[in-house]
Amino acid sequence: MLPVATIGGLLTYICGKGTQRERLIRKHCGELISICIDPARLSSETCQALEQHMSECSRDSLGEGTRSPALVSLVRIRMRIAEGEDPTELENQTDALLMELDACVGA
Repeated sequence: MLPVATIGGLLTYICGKGTQRERLIRKHCGELISICIDPARLSSETCQALEQHMSECSRDSLGEGTRSPALVSLVRIRMRIAEGEDPTELENQTDALLMELDACVGA
């Protein structure tokens, strides 16, 4: 599954299609998972594998600094959308995290 996700992420990264918001989601998620993809577009099985990987990683390997908790939250929220949870509130949480991450960059 990961090779399929990698190819999909590469294609969306190379083609550059999508809204500014979609590009920001892929960019910020890529900071944590090293692949510029939106986890909301992954299969449930791939999300489970990614969650298992993130759970097994130590806090240090997930990154340091003020942005790390927001990046982890963003990836997990986007995975919840992929797994079928109601996206309305999750999209609002995504927007709040994007604003937080953009504020960290400007600080």
